[in-house]
Amino acid sequence: ISGQTLRAILDNGNIFTEDTAVTIVEELCRILLELHSADPPILHRDIKPSNIIRTADGSIRLLDMNAARRADPLKKEDTELIGTVGYAAPEQYGFGASSVQTDIYAAGVLLNELVTGVLPKDRMPRGRLGKIIKKCTRIDPKDRYRSVKELMSALASCRSHPDDYEHNIYRNSFLPPGFRSKKPANMLIAIF
Repeated sequence: ISGQTLRAILDNGNIFTEDTAVTIVEELCRILLELHSADPPILHRDIKPSNIIRTADGSIRLLDMNAARRADPLKKEDTELIGTVGYAAPEQYGFGASSVQTDIYAAGVLLNELVTGVLPKDRMPRGRLGKIIKKCTRIDPKDRYRSVKELMSALASCRSHPDDYEHNIYRNSFLPPGFRSKKPANMLIAIF
């Protein structure tokens, strides 16, 4: 698949505007909706920037199904502890069984890193986006969004109005639309 992983983009010192990050996570939710709609639901269980490629047209592809498994509502906890530190939900460390809320947890962590460059434990955005991330990353899965459809609905509510779209701020920048740099301007490296 041609493109760059979100990890490579972040590691280049870039973070995404809120609108672009929301669009990416909405696209991820559409992929997860397909997985979670299976009977029983398929859980990815390893959503992180290095497992998502952004193609030249801006669409995303979710990679690495090695940690995926079918949900089993009868299980009280996962028998195989798997996931990436920082992105794995508490239930992936033996505090319960993986469910669709496990992927929602990781989607919230991903959204946070896309807009801040760090994990939620280090810093979260304020406002609606921060509230969405906080709900996604609650310790108890019952306190998270019940489905990716519910998360998508919440994400749609935090979109900017077209007049405020952050893209306009960057029209004179040499960064591609949808990015902000964490580095001083003289240290930016073209990523496209």
